[in-house]
Amino acid sequence: MSVHQVFRLRTVPVVAALGTAALAAACGGGSAGGSASPQASETGQVTISFVENGPPNFYAPLLSAFNAAHPNIKVVPSSIPFDSEADIVQAKLSQKDSTIDAFIVDQPRTASWAARGYLLDLSSLTAEAKQNLFPAAVQASSYQGKLWDTPLWESSNQMFYNTTLLQKAGVKPPTDQPSDRWTWEQTVAAAKAVQAKTGAKCGLLLEQTDRYYQLQPLAESAGGGPGLTGDGNLTPALNNPGWTKALGFYQELFAQGVTPRSVSADQSDAYFTAGNCAFFVGLPTVAGTLIKNKIPFGIAPEPYFAGEKPVTPNAANAIGVSPFSKHQAAATEFARWASMTVEGNLASVETIKIPPANMKASDPFFAGLAKQSTALTNLGSLVNYELSHTAVARPETIGYVQFETIMQQAFSDIRNGTAVNQALQNATSKLNAAFSSLKG
Repeated sequence: MSVHQVFRLRTVPVVAALGTAALAAACGGGSAGGSASPQASETGQVTISFVENGPPNFYAPLLSAFNAAHPNIKVVPSSIPFDSEADIVQAKLSQKDSTIDAFIVDQPRTASWAARGYLLDLSSLTAEAKQNLFPAAVQASSYQGKLWDTPLWESSNQMFYNTTLLQKAGVKPPTDQPSDRWTWEQTVAAAKAVQAKTGAKCGLLLEQTDRYYQLQPLAESAGGGPGLTGDGNLTPALNNPGWTKALGFYQELFAQGVTPRSVSADQSDAYFTAGNCAFFVGLPTVAGTLIKNKIPFGIAPEPYFAGEKPVTPNAANAIGVSPFSKHQAAATEFARWASMTVEGNLASVETIKIPPANMKASDPFFAGLAKQSTALTNLGSLVNYELSHTAVARPETIGYVQFETIMQQAFSDIRNGTAVNQALQNATSKLNAAFSSLKG
């Protein structure tokens, strides 16, 4: 997701060539093969494989543009569902499988995969990356001072609202200016008012229910920190007032009926864009469906807790290169071009409304959105403000995969009524056990 999780809404068949049998392979270990440098440029026609997790033809504009600009390199995609892609790729790379050349990396996993030797060191591209990409994107793709993958997108949440429902309830909507940012307390009060006056099924919906990407900003805004600390971010830091406050707030949304328990992360976008909810906090990708469904809407900055600081999420998809690829030079050029050229980066967002990681691609991207709806006129300036002032990265740690999995279960338990302190203590115990083998 993470943005990197935007594809959760679609089902994609697993390509038979990769096979689900790989899931049974050991996913740990791996050599430090990622320290190698890309091979020298190859001559003649080269075919590289690209493992991605989008819906059918999602990356077609990117691949078409790249192949046109590089007639000697043919990129053949293999699509795997988001929830399976990381496990399958990791299993193949743990066996030093050379059939994967390039693949999608969820940026928070960069540190873990680099440490295990599953990513080719792309530090030769660092200077170009810093010149062309947003600093936050470069940071999210780096580990121990080296660049390990090339960012495609930036991610930032906004609060969308249903103009029709707010008008019927007589609720004055928020503005799209950061200086007018609503608090979570204001938002919930307005959401309840809309429900009471219109009979709306939902007052407030968080797009990625039970996922750390969505809930980290709540805890950070409440002063709780990211949830990990210490050497390598391998010490849980959940039992503090900030996390308790944030997840108590989260629990109350469901307990009071402001947010329906029955709507999962897989269903949230469709639920909001069907006109069921007053407020929705999530990625700008939802805008396209709102426009298509002719649902009048507006945007505003993501809320924060009164008296605390505004915080928004960050990091998205990147392209990694396998250190076991037989075509490292060609795969590296694909990763570089998709990220660090305006043409390539714009092609990567042609079928999705998510901010590009390339700074020079940002203005034309947002200008195109503004032409589709006046509600999006200031989206570009809002996103750029958030990336510069409020965005926080998910913690850099080789234990991120375990952390994300355990936290998702804790969030689900809290949503369904488990006492917050108990759920956080349970998560802490599980994390200590999971991290014990990673320390040292």
